[in-house]
Amino acid sequence: MQHAGAAIGDLQVTHLDADAASRRLPRLRGQNVASRIVVMEYLELEFQISMLWNKCIVSSRFVQSVCNTLMTAPLRSYWLLPSEEDEILLADEGARLAARHGTPFFQPHLTLLGDIARTPVPDRAMTEIIAAASGAFSLPIADILTGLSYFRSFYAAFAPSPELLRLRMETCRLCAAEPGDFMPHVSLLYGAVEPAAKVASAAEVRDLLKGRVIRFDRVALTNSANDVPIADWRCLETVALG
Repeated sequence: MQHAGAAIGDLQVTHLDADAASRRLPRLRGQNVASRIVVMEYLELEFQISMLWNKCIVSSRFVQSVCNTLMTAPLRSYWLLPSEEDEILLADEGARLAARHGTPFFQPHLTLLGDIARTPVPDRAMTEIIAAASGAFSLPIADILTGLSYFRSFYAAFAPSPELLRLRMETCRLCAAEPGDFMPHVSLLYGAVEPAAKVASAAEVRDLLKGRVIRFDRVALTNSANDVPIADWRCLETVALG
């Protein structure tokens, strides 16, 4: 083994490949057969370690690339969508309010989870997984309320049913998001409106919609976020519940 150690020291190995090994072997002719076998085994081991290290570097770079993509991707939101009949009803009221008060029109929806980062799971697959967590369900409109928040200025409020809460919690779990506060609602108007005019409109809509049962039968992945203009909001994936 002393002869082997001397031979290895003489080689001064820094990086190993097959060509390098073949160039170095002639220098071992003065050593006995046992020493040459030991050195060959050493060279093979170092070559394998080098290849493994290169694989680790490639894997690390791939993981870093995926993380960078997820961190810089636009935020998303998951919406619950009303059935076709109920969506027409709510959209008609939203369009009427937008025309009356000069506010933007938007698709009626109940935000299940908003402003979340993209997950490693493909968009369609994740939307299908969330949709499979619940069947369609119905909720009565508890009241028509107004507020000072831009995105909660005028809305139909719902009591959080067990079905809705289970779906909300499962969506948070799948998206690795903190549940936080949850006030289920479908907005009918966004933005600042003269208070007296908004109160008058709310009274009209309350007479029309309070107590109305709304059926939710789809979940949608959307590009909606606080930094995306309302006019640019789009449903990217839509899947039926159940």
